Amino acid sequence: MVVILAAIATVVVNGGLELCLWKLAKWEKHPSLEARSLSFGSRLTLFQILNTAYIAILVNAHVPGVNWGGQRLKDFTPTWYSEVGSQMVISLFVQIMVMNGMDWLGYTWENCCTRSSTTIKAAKTQQELDALFTGTSFKFETRYAELINITYVCLAFSTGMPLLNVVAAVAFLVTFWSDKMLFLRYFRTPPFMDGTLHKHLTAWLPLGLLAHLAVGVWMLSNRTIFSSDEWVEEEFAKQISLAEGQD
Repeated sequence: MVVILAAIATVVVNGGLELCLWKLAKWEKHPSLEARSLSFGSRLTLFQILNTAYIAILVNAHVPGVNWGGQRLKDFTPTWYSEVGSQMVISLFVQIMVMNGMDWLGYTWENCCTRSSTTIKAAKTQQELDALFTGTSFKFETRYAELINITYVCLAFSTGMPLLNVVAAVAFLVTFWSDKMLFLRYFRTPPFMDGTLHKHLTAWLPLGLLAHLAVGVWMLSNRTIFSSDEWVEEEFAKQISLAEGQD
C-alpha cells in the first residue's frame, strides 16, 4: 500500500511541476511561442526525470551521516527491486493513465456539458457557436516531456527490470492512438512551429543511453542476484583439467 501511495504521489508531484513551470514560463514574457515552449519543455523534462527516478533512489540510498527515513539501501538488492523498483513501475503506469485519461475526461466534459443542446441554443452569435466546437490547445512541449521522461527512466533501469521495456511500449502505443483520435475530435489545430523544440528535447535521449549503460553495469555487478562465481569456478576447473590432460 505504501508503494502504491508513493507512486501516486510521484505522479501528483509531476502534475504540480507542470502547472508551476507553465506559470513561470508565461511570467518570463518570452518573445515567441517557440521560446516559451522550449523553456517550459526543457525544465519539465528535467524535473520529471529527477522526480520519477532519482528522488526515489536518493531517499532510499545509504548516505553516510544522513538519515531521512528511507530504506538506506547501499546497492540494487532484492529489497530495492521490491520497494523502489516496484514504486517506479507503478508510477509510470499511473503516469500513462493520467496523461491520456485527463485528455479524455476533457473530451467527455466538452461533449456532455460544454456542447450540450442547452449551451448550443444559448449561443447568440456565430463566434460563440464556433468557440463551443473549437476545442482545446494541444501542448506539444508537455507531451514531449512526459514521453521523454518515460523513455529515459525505462532506458536507465531496464537492465535489471525488463518489465520497463513493456511499460515504454505500452506508453507509446496508448499515447499514439489516444492523441490520434483526440486530434480528430477534441484538439484544435496547433500553431505552426519549427523543429527547434523537437531537436532540443530529443537531445535528452543519448543521455538516457548513457544512463542505461552506467546503471546496467551497476545492477549486473550485484552478486546477490547476478552471481557468476560458480560459473567462473567451473570454467577454471575445466581449463586446469585440459592443461593437465595435455601434459
